Amino acid sequence: MSFERLKALHTPKRPPRPGDWLAERHEDGQSFAEFARSLPLVPTAARRAIYLQPIGDFSDAQRRVVALTADYVERFFGLPVRTREALPLAAVPAQARRRHPTWGIEQLRTTYLLDLLAAHRSDDALGLLGLTAQDLYPADDWNFVFGQALPRERVGVWSLYRNGDPSASPSEFRLCLRRTLTTAVHELAHLFGIAHCIAWECVMNGSNNAAEKDARPLWLCPTDLQKLCLATGYDPRTHFERLAEFAAANGFAAEAAYFERARESSPARSERTDGRAAARRGARALCVPSGTTRGAGTLHGAAPARCTARVRAGRAGAEKPPTSTRARPRRDPARFLPDHRSSSARGGGSRG
Repeated sequence: MSFERLKALHTPKRPPRPGDWLAERHEDGQSFAEFARSLPLVPTAARRAIYLQPIGDFSDAQRRVVALTADYVERFFGLPVRTREALPLAAVPAQARRRHPTWGIEQLRTTYLLDLLAAHRSDDALGLLGLTAQDLYPADDWNFVFGQALPRERVGVWSLYRNGDPSASPSEFRLCLRRTLTTAVHELAHLFGIAHCIAWECVMNGSNNAAEKDARPLWLCPTDLQKLCLATGYDPRTHFERLAEFAAANGFAAEAAYFERARESSPARSERTDGRAAARRGARALCVPSGTTRGAGTLHGAAPARCTARVRAGRAGAEKPPTSTRARPRRDPARFLPDHRSSSARGGGSRG
């Protein structure tokens, strides 16, 4: 498939507003060539299933959201998805919980949950993603996170807590579902080695608040789709066909229209080979950055092909990877990738 054809369907990343993800941290971007050299996670015959691990209790409407999310993830990545029996909240000890000092709500510490998931990941699991209806936080000086990934261990966790009440009305159900879908595919894409997109409006954009999270589309930009196809061998046309079916069946008219247009931009079946070959063919067209300048956290100029980046540590507003609350041997703290978080619990700007 020519990934270049899809660029006409995509919008360059808008300049960040005050308080947005890119307004508060610098990200360099990740080209397709850099992704390919990074030895991304790839499925094998023995290790190709994605597992979802519910943690705690869910309402009936939330369970419907989880079931539909499993369906969407399978269509998105082209890999089998299996949902495990729920893990009780009693499995999370007191030292991995807190009551927020201002809001008074109970929260679960993500770093503990990630270690717990890594310890219970089965051999056939390409990735294991925990999900909970409880609010999450990664460190004491953070208010909350929407989700967090641990790529080296092939695990991630996300919360439905801030996604709304899916039982309130059909429109609220769709809003909660959409928010859950974006977080689920975002966190799983991190496990494949795809980081934040700074070039396009993309599901892999970082988000620092609910409004910024809601602005993300449900799809990957051309460069990140190219990365996914390289890692999984997924045929792009099949990817779009299956997502269009899901969107149409679940009331996402705009998304269904996009997926259908993207499918139509794909070549005829006789012109295609597998997704990995298509991704390699498109590499030359997409991995050369366009001219981009930055100033004071604002992105200017044409959209580059460098899609996402590691956070540069040691500067104002940069992320500080949290460490686990439980006793364990010291490990590389950079393996934790905190994602989508609010301003500091201490006030006065973002905290990482």
